[in-house]
Amino acid sequence: MNNIEKSNVHTESLNSGTRINLFLATKGVIIIKETREIGVIVCEYEAELRISTLILATARSSTKVSDKIFGISFDIKGPHEREESALLDFDESDEFSNAITFLHEASRRIASEKRDYTEATFRTKDLIQIGFYQGVYQEQRAFIQLSNQAKPCFIQVSSLPKLKNVIDDARNHLIAKGMKDQDTLSP
Repeated sequence: MNNIEKSNVHTESLNSGTRINLFLATKGVIIIKETREIGVIVCEYEAELRISTLILATARSSTKVSDKIFGISFDIKGPHEREESALLDFDESDEFSNAITFLHEASRRIASEKRDYTEATFRTKDLIQIGFYQGVYQEQRAFIQLSNQAKPCFIQVSSLPKLKNVIDDARNHLIAKGMKDQDTLSP
């Protein structure tokens, strides 16, 4: 009756997040961060979505970098200094890019259809959500939301291909900086 049960909440939150967040939680090491802004998507309501590459390395001494991890950073800055950010592991970036293509094509297929409110979304491990909706009067809007608590950044559905290109440019930059396929397999 007095036994204390071990909670799985902390373990589940660690398993559901990005490898980048786990990497950043490493204690007792120097973390070296390299970023490059790749592109900006203009959102509605005076907000901007900034997409950057992120390369993190750890060092235990001044002579040896021991681990590296690659990813993509999303930052939304809106009016009144509203800021939100999220990270996408490199190993999810190809699937994310493909989801954007699917969403854009799906929005084009149903654009002329009269239907009930329809929403299509894709969600990453770190709860970045991208999608679009079509209302009963056939109006469409795409959105990206950086967490469950974040406000969505609305963009024109026609901007989805540009967003995909920025993600693909970020992936190509990370590959040029040393990201290899086998790097996505290591824990």
